[in-house]
Amino acid sequence: MDASIAFVLSIICYIFYRTVFTKREPEVRISKPTGVIYAIILGFGAGGISSLWLNGVYIIADYSPFLAKQVKGFDSLYSDMEKGPYIWLFLAIVVVGPIIEEILFRGIIFSSFENATRSSWFPVIITGVMFGIWHGSFIQGVYTAIFGMILAYFMKKCRSLVFVAFAHGINNLSGTLPPSLDTDFTNTLLNVTSYVCILPTLAILYHLHRKSKKITN
Repeated sequence: MDASIAFVLSIICYIFYRTVFTKREPEVRISKPTGVIYAIILGFGAGGISSLWLNGVYIIADYSPFLAKQVKGFDSLYSDMEKGPYIWLFLAIVVVGPIIEEILFRGIIFSSFENATRSSWFPVIITGVMFGIWHGSFIQGVYTAIFGMILAYFMKKCRSLVFVAFAHGINNLSGTLPPSLDTDFTNTLLNVTSYVCILPTLAILYHLHRKSKKITN
């Protein structure tokens, strides 16, 4: 039922987004294969950044009652989510969730701030922060805010909700494996891949920045 409601809402939000906001030209034109590759790298790279943050939090939590409490709530959140059938978890976190969140945050909200301000960076930062707050907990809020800024910047450059939602789905999939693949080997492989993709992620963002400046000049 939740997945069905979210799917219907995503259609309504998308129609609203396309009706209200004028489609802007991309600052950097990239091909579909390149956009898919960028999305995969950004999704994994953001996961690597999130892992660095989480590892640091778990270490510091031993010395901070505040973080210890946050860690306990964060762990219970994911243990509760994993109790249901995997198919609904997959649809909610990997498919429907990223689609509706991207339409809302990198579509409607991002476009609203772009229309309301002349600053090119304010919409990226504010929608990222809002995306972090949307996730509730302090621990999750920090890394989702960073991820939200990465996605907003990617949207700013390519103007493709498809690429951005795909990057979001890849990021969520790496932490939402089916039970048959949720093994120590697979998780280690994904963690290594995420860490390896951090530098390529930064390189892609820098490349998009430099390329858009050259086109502008």
